[in-house]
Amino acid sequence: MGLSSTSEQIQTPVGVLGAGAFGTALANLLAENSEVLLYTRTPDKAESIRGSRRAADQDLHPAIRISHDLAEIAERCYLIIPIVPSTSFHALIKTLGPMLRPDHFVVHGIKGLHVEESHMEEL
Repeated sequence: MGLSSTSEQIQTPVGVLGAGAFGTALANLLAENSEVLLYTRTPDKAESIRGSRRAADQDLHPAIRISHDLAEIAERCYLIIPIVPSTSFHALIKTLGPMLRPDHFVVHGIKGLHVEESHMEEL
């Protein structure tokens, strides 16, 4: 996102990873000013959301598009915001990590605290 030399605004979509209540609410807020790609893990859920234009009991803003393809989000978005439970974050980032470029901004909104029992023994 930025301004060109002619002051014409260049828009790229914002990627929101997670179509739960928090991710959907954030996507709706962001969609007031930008196109949003809202990611959900499965093709079936993506198709259901596309058909109903609803996720997590919320209507979707018209500027939101649904994707179940992390590679598409990494390719099209500079700002990527994972909004997933802490128990899912590690696996998501391991999958997304190889697709990230130096110009990506990743801002997370992790929900909860995930502590593995093997680490608890060290405390």
